Amino acid sequence: MKRVLVAALTLTILLCSCGSGSSGSSAQSPASGASEAGAASAPQAEVSSDEKIEIGYMTWNGGAQQKGEEAFFEEYEASHPNITIAAQFIQYDNYYSKLNTLIAASSCPDIFFTSESNLIDYAEKGMALDLNELFQKDGVSMKDTFADGCYYESADGKIWSLSNGISPIVLFYNKTLFAELGIEPPSLDVEKPWTFEQFREAALKLTTDLNGNHPGDAGFDEQNIKTYGTLAPTHRNQLMPLLYSNNASFFVSEGGAPKASALDTPEAKTVLQSVADLMLTDKVAPTAAMAKSLPATVQMFKDNQLGMAMDGAWSYINFENEDYDVGVAPTPMFQKPVTVAWGSAYMLSSQSKNPEAAFAFMKDFLDPDINPDQIKYMLPNKKELYEGDKLQAWITGDFYNDDFQAVVPAMITKTNFPGENITVRGYNSLVNDTIMPIMDKLWLGEAAIDDVLAEADASAQALYVN
Repeated sequence: MKRVLVAALTLTILLCSCGSGSSGSSAQSPASGASEAGAASAPQAEVSSDEKIEIGYMTWNGGAQQKGEEAFFEEYEASHPNITIAAQFIQYDNYYSKLNTLIAASSCPDIFFTSESNLIDYAEKGMALDLNELFQKDGVSMKDTFADGCYYESADGKIWSLSNGISPIVLFYNKTLFAELGIEPPSLDVEKPWTFEQFREAALKLTTDLNGNHPGDAGFDEQNIKTYGTLAPTHRNQLMPLLYSNNASFFVSEGGAPKASALDTPEAKTVLQSVADLMLTDKVAPTAAMAKSLPATVQMFKDNQLGMAMDGAWSYINFENEDYDVGVAPTPMFQKPVTVAWGSAYMLSSQSKNPEAAFAFMKDFLDPDINPDQIKYMLPNKKELYEGDKLQAWITGDFYNDDFQAVVPAMITKTNFPGENITVRGYNSLVNDTIMPIMDKLWLGEAAIDDVLAEADASAQALYVN
């Protein structure tokens, strides 16, 4: 069972990293207003059970996940003789180009996959039907049924997407190094995680040069570091929970519309400068330039070259595939515990010629009770699967270790907070394409924080909604 699950989960990394706005995405510009999206109302007509219907489906999933989906499609077609699933599995680098071409030709697949960075723009352009209205017709409340982060809700209560699952940012830690150096492991209590200062202090103890000296010791050689205490959490996904934990954010927004930068506040600057200091002052993390040439995180853990790293829980598969028992803890906090969990999502096209049938298929396909294969790729999207016996049915076994079992479900149910990546339109263009490249000057020590933030804000001005 473990071997099957590991093989199937290999695609989790692709699914989540692409869904985090990785390179290759092509976000569209937001529409002038959300009112256009309201025109995409739910269908009313019933579908005859003997009417022959083709449902178009498009995704970038591949490998084992593609095979699993194709097997489900075959089963669905067998139990629904009038339905044919016309699936397209497109490589990620070409995915959005293909999708946008089909949309322009009014040939969008009935159901299409998209990253959280792009789904808001598609919704604002009126390209999706309101799933909330469709579920309500079946007597289902999406908010009561699905975990936060599994769907995107507009300011007027419409829900334009549904993910097959979610994954939070966690703190991975090296159990071996913690034990050898006598360092107390991170708190596994999601409501009382380590503070950022505790995280920093542990990183100082974990960091050693070739002579066994730590930062601050006489003779510490920062040019010949044997073990780094941590990798600096400079990625936008890693910054979100840290910012929110200090009552800060990327933007001032209203109804999902970004109005201005929120990074030039004392709370936000404390977080950003603290992250930069890990590299530039504390010397507990490799510089941003150096990090690009280091081995993979899992290898650094195995070689005891690294003590901690913040990353998505989806990266757990990397450690499991290497038979490495990695520690898993909640992300450190500044003022309050915050979890940010999300996943790429599916949208039901407003161009669909058979929306009722497409919705019926989509609902079954994304339901882990009907299609349990979904839990092999992501953590469950349904709230009830994080409770009691239903939680134990999928979390226990020889795949997820004790730390993961104790921490990750609790993060999703107790401290989860919808991130700006699924609540602010134009997030990808603002953060990934505009702000973060300029933030590199802070991480590299090339400019002071105030200058960096002023430049980032000036570059983003044209994208704010006035």
